[in-house]
Amino acid sequence: MSSFELTVDDQGVQSALKALADRVNNMQPLLQAVGDDIVERAKHRFDTSTGPDGQA
Repeated sequence: MSSFELTVDDQGVQSALKALADRVNNMQPLLQAVGDDIVERAKHRFDTSTGPDGQA
């Protein structure tokens, strides 16, 4: 009976996946930016008396 051993060096892949998981794990910066943008757009609509569709 034959057998063989396979060794995979996936340290680079593991590092990239960990970095991605760390970024996805903390959504606060992204959500803060989206929220800030929504607030600024709403303020601009009040200042210009326009709706989201651009109509007065």
